[in-house]
Amino acid sequence: MASAGLVKKAPAKRRVHLDFHTPDFQENVGGKLNAKKFAAVLAKGEVEQAAFFAKCHYGNAYYPTKVGRTHPNLQCDMLGKFVEAGNEKGVRTFAYYSLQLDKWYGKEHPDCVQHPQPFSEPCCGAWTSVCVNGPYGDYAREQLREVAEWYDIAGVWMDIVGYYPYCVCARCRELYEHETGRKVPFDDSKPEKGIGREFLDWQRRMLDEYTTGLAKMLDEIRPGCVLLCNTATGIKEKAGGEMNLADGEWCEEGMCGRPHMQTGLSIYASLFDSAKEKRPFEILSQRFHMGWGDWTLRPLEALKYDAGTILAHGGLVSIGDQLYGDGSFEPIVYERIGEAFEWLKPRQEFCGDTEGAAEVGVFGISDRYKSDQGAIFYRGNLCQHGEGLFKLMLDSKIPASVLSSLNVLETGRYSV
Repeated sequence: MASAGLVKKAPAKRRVHLDFHTPDFQENVGGKLNAKKFAAVLAKGEVEQAAFFAKCHYGNAYYPTKVGRTHPNLQCDMLGKFVEAGNEKGVRTFAYYSLQLDKWYGKEHPDCVQHPQPFSEPCCGAWTSVCVNGPYGDYAREQLREVAEWYDIAGVWMDIVGYYPYCVCARCRELYEHETGRKVPFDDSKPEKGIGREFLDWQRRMLDEYTTGLAKMLDEIRPGCVLLCNTATGIKEKAGGEMNLADGEWCEEGMCGRPHMQTGLSIYASLFDSAKEKRPFEILSQRFHMGWGDWTLRPLEALKYDAGTILAHGGLVSIGDQLYGDGSFEPIVYERIGEAFEWLKPRQEFCGDTEGAAEVGVFGISDRYKSDQGAIFYRGNLCQHGEGLFKLMLDSKIPASVLSSLNVLETGRYSV
C-alpha cells in the first residue's frame, strides 16, 4: 500500500468547495468567469485552497481534455484559468474529479455501468455509476494524469469513490471468480447474506488498490500532490484505518439542514479524530440551508458554528458553494465566508495540532457490514441508539467520541 504520508507540508486549514455539475443544455459555460477577480475575492476572505471542477457527474470536463469529453458549450479553460489566478493570489487548487458517477461515459459504454444484481437496472438512478474494473478505470486514470501534468495543482478532490452498494457487473463477477475460484453468491437482497462478506471485502480491496495507484501516480507527476477521496469505502472503514491508505487526507460531507444529520459534523469529525492512524481530515459544510444548490445563504453564526465544531475535533474547515453555469459567483457569499474565516483564523492558530480529550466513547455502528448504500453518509437512521447517545452527550456538555467497529476495543483513553 502507498504511504499515508503524501502530504509534504501542513495542509490548508480554510477551504471552499465549488460545485459545478453542469448539464449539456447549459449555454455559455464559463463565459463570465473572471478568474483573477474571483481569486482575489477568495484571498481577501482568508481562503487558502479551493476545489475547482475538472470533471463533473455528467462526465463533462471544464478544460480542453484530450482524453475525455469537454463540455460542449465550454467557453474557456475554466480549470486552467482558476489554477493560474489562484496561484498568483496564494489560493491553491484541488482539482475536483467525479470518479464513479459519469453519465456520459456510462451512456457511451453501457458495459462499464455498475449493477447491483446481474442484469438489473444500473445503480444511482438518474446518475450513472460506472465500475473501475475495466476500461473506465484506465480512462479515469489517464484523465487524472492529464490534469496533474498540465496544471500546477495542490491535489485531486476525488468524489464518489465507492460501490452503490456493490457491483456485480460481468467484469466484477469474472474477476472475482478468476481470483478466488468461487462464484458470487446471490441468495436474497441483504448484502451480508446474499452477496457475502468475502465479496464485499474483495471489492473494497480492489477499489483501494486502484486509488493507491492513483495516489502514487499523482505524487510521481507532481510531488506533494494530495489525493483526497470523498465517500471512499465508508467513513467507518476510513476511521478505522482499514481502507484507503492512499488518501493524503480524509474527507466527509457534513450535510447541514437535514433532520437526521443534525449531529453530522460532530459524528464525522469524532470518528476521524478517534482513528487508529490519524491523518489530516476535512469536514465539508455548506453555505446552503438544505443541501447542494438550493441557492440559499446561511447566517454567519451558523457558518461559525460549523467551523468551530470542526475545529474543536482537529479538522480542516471547508465551506461549499456552487458557481452559476456561466462561471459567475455571488459576492455576498464570499463576504460571509470571509467573515467566518476571519473569526476562525486566530482560533486555528491557537489550537494547532490537537489530541481528542473526550471522556466518553460511544460505540456507534449500524448492524450492516460495509454495504451502507453509497457509503456516503454515516447512516444514523440505521444506528439510532448510537447517534442518540452521542447527541445526548453533546447536549449535556460531556465530551464524547464515536468509535467505529474497528477501534471500539481501544477504549483505554476514555473514562466510560
